[in-house]
Amino acid sequence: MYAWKCWRETRARFFVFLILAVAGVVFMDAAALSTDRHVAVNTAQASGGQSAARDFMIPITLGIVYALASTCACLLGASAAGGEIDAGTADFLWTRPRRRSAMNWTHWSVCVAEIAAVIFIPTMLQMAVLTGAGIAKTWSLAAATPVFVFAALPILGVTTLMTALRRSANGGLIFGLGIVLGYSGVSSFLQRFWDISLPDISSAMVGWLSGVGMARPESQVIFPWAAAIRILVLAVAFPLAAQYVLKKAEV
Repeated sequence: MYAWKCWRETRARFFVFLILAVAGVVFMDAAALSTDRHVAVNTAQASGGQSAARDFMIPITLGIVYALASTCACLLGASAAGGEIDAGTADFLWTRPRRRSAMNWTHWSVCVAEIAAVIFIPTMLQMAVLTGAGIAKTWSLAAATPVFVFAALPILGVTTLMTALRRSANGGLIFGLGIVLGYSGVSSFLQRFWDISLPDISSAMVGWLSGVGMARPESQVIFPWAAAIRILVLAVAFPLAAQYVLKKAEV
């Protein structure tokens, strides 16, 4: 029952981001196919056009989908159980014979499923288009759903935690988004001006998958194990911390 409540409260955001992701893929395909029709005047040029399409359509698709999925994860995290206090529904929900931890993880599971759908549907659509056009090596699009969901978990988790700490959906969204953007901005600033590299998190997984999609058969793209371990730790730590905060919270 609580899972259905979570779905009803988050479905509008889910459909907005799903439509944006699908529209972005369709728009990019239309632009690429239009360009190919002008360029491909003979068989050799058509082959070259398909090679170019493979080279840029796959990483651009991955970039669009991951950017929207990450933003979606941040907004979904702001609808976590901690926001029930701000909405005034905690008095009712938290006095029912159901543990707060169960509500926390139920909401987390619904959000993960929605993020997976936002990634899966447009990438499978793009995979079908490229396969139909005779463009091979599209398996990186098939791998995007587990990889990108995994990479988005810290974003979902930190917003969920901030919502619990702030006891407010808006407060959780502002602080969660501030942490995500702040870390990225500080990391880029230090790298640019002082050549100091902060530990990379999600972008390493995205870069790895894009690199695999563009790599030639003779090349090798190394999996970012260090970033994957950091993501795993944060993906577990943030929801557990939110569970602890909710357990101690008073309504």
